[in-house]
Amino acid sequence: MVCIKGSGQAAQCEVRRARQGEVRGRKRKTNKKDIIKQYRKLIAVLPNICSKTKVSKQSVVEEAIIYIEELQKQLLNNVEKQEECENWENRKTNKSDEENL
Repeated sequence: MVCIKGSGQAAQCEVRRARQGEVRGRKRKTNKKDIIKQYRKLIAVLPNICSKTKVSKQSVVEEAIIYIEELQKQLLNNVEKQEECENWENRKTNKSDEENL
């Protein structure tokens, strides 16, 4: 729609622009609130950060990376231990089968 000064359409254009600005402003506020909410959740699950103290966003991200790497190492260790247990049980079963022959 083209806005022409002195016409009724110009007033409609102004109203529409104002509404669009309000909608954008609400979206920004909502997005910011969501980001803050997610950020607080992240802080809550990081064991090395006390959520009551003020911490920079960079520190939170660095701690999150370190924590994820630690969890990955623990997971790999658990998988390796599980595989070792299964291999040991398989060897034990194979020996008993051979002795029965």
